[in-house]
Amino acid sequence: MTRTLLAIFFLLVLPGAAQEMMDVVIATSNAEVLATGHGKKLGVLPKGWAAEYAGEKGPYYQVFLFSGEYRYVLKSMTRRGKIKPKFPSETLAKAICQKMNDAEDRAQAEADRQIPIDQSLELNIRLARELEDNYKLKLFIAKGISPMHQGRIVVEAIKRGLL
Repeated sequence: MTRTLLAIFFLLVLPGAAQEMMDVVIATSNAEVLATGHGKKLGVLPKGWAAEYAGEKGPYYQVFLFSGEYRYVLKSMTRRGKIKPKFPSETLAKAICQKMNDAEDRAQAEADRQIPIDQSLELNIRLARELEDNYKLKLFIAKGISPMHQGRIVVEAIKRGLL
């Protein structure tokens, strides 16, 4: 959600930003996406798919998926590149935005069940963000859309009155 809000802010404030090439990490084979540099597997970035580049840490590229947290993919399974974001059909964009909202609600509900807020707010938030990235990555894969397009989809959906 935080990343979505940042994408909206930058794309609305900087009108040319939506047309610029994005610095991305492209999977050269199916690349595991980790919560930390050596941590829990959140999903797989399919071969040929891209995620927004955020930095480097040891043998990993840091990428942004959906929650705004750094996620990690091995450099040996990916390469850097530049891609221009795309906007899918309005029907698909509207469906994706609704399903992203559903995924956020599902992630938070699951985190609340596993780690109640009164037990540990920090761990609850961390788990909710991991689940959000996992659920949304699965959604985007199922819809055939690379995660790097999330911000563009949300902004355009808002501009076109789809949300």
